[in-house]
Order: sequence, then structure tokens, then C-alpha cells
Amino acid sequence: RRLGPASIITASAAGHYALYLNSSSSNTFSENYVYNSSATSAYLAGSGNHTISGSTLTARTAGSYAFWATGSQMNVVRQSLVANSGGAAAYLQTNAKFNTITLSTITSSAANSYALFIQAAASNTVESSYIQGSTAVYVYGSTGTALNSNVIVAAGAAGSAVALSTTAGVNFSMSSNTVLGGSQ
Repeated sequence: RRLGPASIITASAAGHYALYLNSSSSNTFSENYVYNSSATSAYLAGSGNHTISGSTLTARTAGSYAFWATGSQMNVVRQSLVANSGGAAAYLQTNAKFNTITLSTITSSAANSYALFIQAAASNTVESSYIQGSTAVYVYGSTGTALNSNVIVAAGAAGSAVALSTTAGVNFSMSSNTVLGGSQ
């Protein structure tokens, strides 16, 4: 199944998602604008093998995300803008596995927030992307996270480009990134 090009998907009520994929698989979303003014824009729960490409995913509130995947596997976000002006932009949560974000821009303009938050997830890859936030990337309790060929920028004076928790997990890798942290 395919949605696009040039579809506009919006929501504005707290607790509702503009794009919600629950226990689904093998859909393609291309050249879409997905926006939620009050909650998460795109939420994948227990879903796999989806592709989001050439799209804009935006949110604007704390506690919500432009892109959120939990229990979801083998999804790809490609050549897309993932942005949240009020909180974390992309969140790969519990049992999100083998997902890839590539050739994309991931930004959070919120103070004390993350552009990319990876928690209790495994074997996710972010590559050839631009990532910017107060703290750009935060990895917590995850295994096999790979950051390759990205530009990673901490916009907050007290922020970090890449932060690993004391329970960051194992097999974290970074290769060929440009990393700028804290106040310059």
C-alpha cells in the first residue's frame, strides 16, 4: 500500500496521532506532510517494513514526537525532515529494532531536549543525516546503535552532541561523523 505523493495528514487533539500504524506492515509513505500541533505526528507501534520517504514530520509540544517507534522493526525513514519545536524530534523506544534513518534532518529547537532519543532499543542505524538539538543524540539502555556519516550538533550551551547514559547498553558505534558539542 502506498500513500502519497503530496498528501497532507494533520491532527490537533492531545492523545491523537496524525499518522498511526499499529501492528501493520509493508506500507510506503512518500512526499507527505505529517503535522500534529498537540501530540505525536507519526507513531509506529508493533509495526514493520514501512518506508517514509521525502516527507516532513513535525510536532510542536513537549512529551510528543515528530516520529516515534516502539516495538517496531525494519522501518526506514529516508530523505525526510523530522522536527519538533517543543520536545524530542525522533524517539526509538522499547524493542524498536533494525530501523534506519538515512539522508534526513532531525531537529529539536526545544531547550533541554533531544533531537534523537534511543531507549531500550536494538540495532538501529542513523546515517548520512543532520541531527541538531539542545542535546542532539541521547542513547539509553540500547544495544547496537550505529551513527554513521552524520553531522551531529548540540545547540544548547550545556548540551552534548552525543550523550550515553550509564546504562547505554553495548555495541554502540560511531563512524565518520562530524560532531559539534555545547557552546562554540
